[in-house]
Amino acid sequence: MSGCFGDYKNNMGNGYAFVRTNADNHSIIASGSQSIIVTTNVIRYAFNENWIIGFREFSKHSDDPSSKQPEGYFAIKTSNKDLLLGMNESDMKSFILDKELNNQKFQLYAVRNCNPVDSVLKIVQ
Repeated sequence: MSGCFGDYKNNMGNGYAFVRTNADNHSIIASGSQSIIVTTNVIRYAFNENWIIGFREFSKHSDDPSSKQPEGYFAIKTSNKDLLLGMNESDMKSFILDKELNNQKFQLYAVRNCNPVDSVLKIVQ
């Protein structure tokens, strides 16, 4: 992805994509149906072939009331579309350790920074 957040869409595999809806707002969608899975504003996320883990805050520059989704950390299990929303930092760390996600490789994306990481725990740092 050129410039990390410079493009409109970043395909993550397993039918999900990160999209920029305007200059200040980003969402995660189901690629085939274009259905919004995590509403604006996703400010950082990490993904691999099985999971999408991220952080969402309420949008400051949108008419959309950010649906009814809570802000905070989220997790999507891509194989069965399970979605967990609104976790705090402590809950996210526990979730990552409980699912043993810290032993898996993830691609981490944050505003103006996209690098492979050895531990998805960096999403909460």
